[in-house]
Amino acid sequence: MSFSKHRIIIPITLTVWTAWLIFLGFQPAFEHLINHWEIALTMAFGSVIAGGTSVGGGAVAFPVFTKLLQIPPYDAKVFSLAIQAVGMSAAAIAIWLTGIRVETRVIGWGSLGGCLGIFLGLKWVAPWLPPDATKMAFTTLLSSFAMTLLALNRASPLRHLAMPRWGLPQKGLIFLTGIVGGLMSGLVGNGIDIVMFSVMVLLYRGCE
Repeated sequence: MSFSKHRIIIPITLTVWTAWLIFLGFQPAFEHLINHWEIALTMAFGSVIAGGTSVGGGAVAFPVFTKLLQIPPYDAKVFSLAIQAVGMSAAAIAIWLTGIRVETRVIGWGSLGGCLGIFLGLKWVAPWLPPDATKMAFTTLLSSFAMTLLALNRASPLRHLAMPRWGLPQKGLIFLTGIVGGLMSGLVGNGIDIVMFSVMVLLYRGCE
């Protein structure tokens, strides 16, 4: 990472930490950190996974919370959504400021579908699913992501840096992908990133 990128990312990191300390207070903040060290350790690994792949830290938090720490799936989902609202927003600012190339058309249409999907997932689907079904849904989601990465490693390395075509069918499919991913995010707090990544790299052969 270049020095100029460090100059952008370090202030963002310090801003998040400063807001955390101001919001909780210096002593209570570190008391929370000590009393809930398992969560802090989990998210330390989760942030590494989020930085190295297309999935958010919730992909680590949800299974650890529900399977190891015995936290109810609903609470684990809300935590995943909250922590990624901070982490992914900071990452988005860093990506924008450092000039990393992104497909803004996909972000726009996918976000529209994602907003609808996550509302439907939180309001209508999640309340009807038992905790075991929610856990199974997340396991299925991660398994599909693993198969996506396996298919990528076997596929041709030639990849597009932008959408090869952008018409009504592509807009509709990206919008639908956002809805499906939003539904999964409404269930487990993570999912639209995995679903969108899979469609982009497998169907449209986007650069990973």
